[in-house]
Amino acid sequence: MGTDTGDRIRELLALAAAMDVDGMARHFAPDIVMELPYAPAPMPKRYDGLSAVLAFQRASAALFSSFTIEVERVHVVEGGTVVVAEYRSDGIVAKKRRVYRNRYITVFELDPSGRVRRWREFYDPEVVLGAFPQ
Repeated sequence: MGTDTGDRIRELLALAAAMDVDGMARHFAPDIVMELPYAPAPMPKRYDGLSAVLAFQRASAALFSSFTIEVERVHVVEGGTVVVAEYRSDGIVAKKRRVYRNRYITVFELDPSGRVRRWREFYDPEVVLGAFPQ
């Protein structure tokens, strides 16, 4: 899986930046779990299954008038079944025109066919609260 695996995760993040949720879906296992351990309330910290993850991705995409991701590093480990990506985002919140810039470390666990089965994303929740105040 090696380099190809890292390239697939880079492609997935490029699709996320482009807000291409249908493109992202091709990279997801049907039983995908997305975890956002630092998501501020009232955001859920976990989405189970493909439909829940895609609904979250569509809702997130609708919040931004622009959004980019710059991948800094991709680490392929555990024989290619786990990928750790370090990246940053730069976006504009559509309704309030607020700037949204965050840094992420995401752990992707892959199934035997190379699809993402678990997406565990760590980011600064204070940035989310600043861009989307309650």
